[in-house]
Amino acid sequence: MNIFKWTIIAYSLICLLSLSCISGNEKECHYTYDQLMKDSIPLNVTALSDTVIEVRDKVKDSSFSTGLYLFDGKKNLRFYGFFPNNDEFKYSEEYDEKGRLIKSEGNPLVEYRLFKGKKDSVVFSVFLFSLNKKYEGIELTSNMNDTIRPKYLFKSDFYSNVKCFAFALSNQRNFDSLIFYAHGSVTNLCTGLNSDFNDTTYFKGGYKISGNVSN
Repeated sequence: MNIFKWTIIAYSLICLLSLSCISGNEKECHYTYDQLMKDSIPLNVTALSDTVIEVRDKVKDSSFSTGLYLFDGKKNLRFYGFFPNNDEFKYSEEYDEKGRLIKSEGNPLVEYRLFKGKKDSVVFSVFLFSLNKKYEGIELTSNMNDTIRPKYLFKSDFYSNVKCFAFALSNQRNFDSLIFYAHGSVTNLCTGLNSDFNDTTYFKGGYKISGNVSN
């Protein structure tokens, strides 16, 4: 779905939920506009109305990829979406007026980025949406017999509320035929609930190798 159409839909959802009462005994778990503004990532802010603020990551070295936030009139987060392009989101979350997660769609492993490494290698950076999340047991395997188990996740320099890890592979292979399979577990730090995630990424024709290694 086009990002602009989705913004209109999400805006309508915020207005509707602001007039309704969602039942539930979960604790409140607000994430606010002011909290996001403390992040070191550059951000673009647009007031869509008196009751909705849109914030996007101002991403360097990218034609479009961005995280998009919508905050209500009380400056509480109501929607997040990661858009790798102008046509659709890779992952999204919707929240009620008390900050409780009411819907998620897609996969929290939102992006791979490839960079030229040292000694004929390519560095893969992997990005995961991390707001109120704890990841464990992440493992990547490939159709070329690679196995990656990151020990640590690091704060991304590209996106707000995103963590990442990196690994290098020899470039003496055909990346157009590379497939990575990822799985792991993620705990919601607000509710304590744990779930698994799985992702399959095909690299054929869709990944540009950038000039510098970065996270």
